[in-house]
Amino acid sequence: MNRTFKAAALLFAALTMSSYGLAEKNSDFASGLYLAPGINVMDIKDKFDGAGPGIKREAGANLSLGYQFDSPWAIEFMYQYAKPEVRSSKKDFKINYAHLDGLYTFDWFEGSGWAPYAVAGIGRMSYDTQGFDESDHTLNAGAGIKYAFTEKFHIRLDGRGTVGFRHGDLGASVNTALVYVFGKHQSQRDSTKKHNKPVVQQPIEEAIEEKVEKPVEETSNVAAVIVDSDGDGIPDHVDECADTAPGAKVDEKGCYILLTENHSFDLNVSFASGSSVLNKNSIDDVRNLAQFLTEYPNAQVRIEGHSDSSGSATLNKRLSQQRADAVKQSLIEDFGISESRVSSQGFGIEQPIADNATAEGRAKNRRVVAHVNAEVTKIQEAE
Repeated sequence: MNRTFKAAALLFAALTMSSYGLAEKNSDFASGLYLAPGINVMDIKDKFDGAGPGIKREAGANLSLGYQFDSPWAIEFMYQYAKPEVRSSKKDFKINYAHLDGLYTFDWFEGSGWAPYAVAGIGRMSYDTQGFDESDHTLNAGAGIKYAFTEKFHIRLDGRGTVGFRHGDLGASVNTALVYVFGKHQSQRDSTKKHNKPVVQQPIEEAIEEKVEKPVEETSNVAAVIVDSDGDGIPDHVDECADTAPGAKVDEKGCYILLTENHSFDLNVSFASGSSVLNKNSIDDVRNLAQFLTEYPNAQVRIEGHSDSSGSATLNKRLSQQRADAVKQSLIEDFGISESRVSSQGFGIEQPIADNATAEGRAKNRRVVAHVNAEVTKIQEAE
């Protein structure tokens, strides 16, 4: 028993350590705590046609509780139960099998919803019927395939082989399960350090020295001298903006007359194929957008998500919406932009800007574009 606990602890430590610094997980499947009920068919070779009693193969049940790291790795505890019939006595033969496993999901078909995976673990299996009672530690290993209906809900099917420690009994099982991730989804963007909300520098009031005007001696022979240093038609003694550019239209105080016009701000953010995780290198672009929105608090922004043509149109539509939502959430959570000012929409493959037949073109099509409408000021030219 101590060997089992030691092996399980080593397996858990290895999986935990390997979840850091490795490749990113398949983005079709959420990370977090999950529950997976299912059915199985188990075949223990030496119990079927060896020295043990012959038993019929019948479907059993299994229940798993696991955690999918934000990497290809997951760790899982599975309990399996089957109650086949002994051929000779027609009595039930109970099989209880509990094991701790590590699962590794490959990203070969990322974006399609399908993903193969490998599994291996250690556990303890017991057999019980009238006149026969036995248990043994086992190792198991196998491979399978899973399909994502949504990011948090998928189905899986795998085949596994087992070998007993004590007698070397060989076995096999086919297992299915419906998996639901109900823990918090921890994306790489969530794990990055929060960025401070951009601070808009407020104008600093400059100390203005009080001008003491010397009284002009009245003389009938001297005319008053009017000085206009910047040539804007406003005398210096009443000009509050003494350095206006030549040709600009000014008001009675010598300051620019400002007009308003519509302004747009485009933001481009790229993603890895099949991924909705906001690239850390793109955070500066999001910060610049947040800075602009903070400077113009009446501005509204629409975030549009786009994808390349890899995978199905339905999944790409969903993926593009997730990408737009990733930028939207970063603006709201990381930079304090009001949620009422930000909207998002995914277009999938509907609006490509490059050729999807090339890798370069597909990379350009995996993007998020932000459209901002705001009123900004512009210097009016003199007529």
